[in-house]
Amino acid sequence: MSAGTFRVTSGSGAGEIESSLVTSLTDETPPTITVTTPGNRAEIRFDADASADISIGFSGSLRPR
Repeated sequence: MSAGTFRVTSGSGAGEIESSLVTSLTDETPPTITVTTPGNRAEIRFDADASADISIGFSGSLRPR
């Protein structure tokens, strides 16, 4: 399998992508991304092999009510 760029977004609405960053699976420090406008989304992109095992975690409020 070949490497490719993968896109991870939070939220499923039609809001704008407010924050975007590119990271690597080998980064020493996990990336931090923030969305401050309700309805908007964030995007994290990284290169990986299609068979790579990865973990993604979220903290804070994912959906204010």
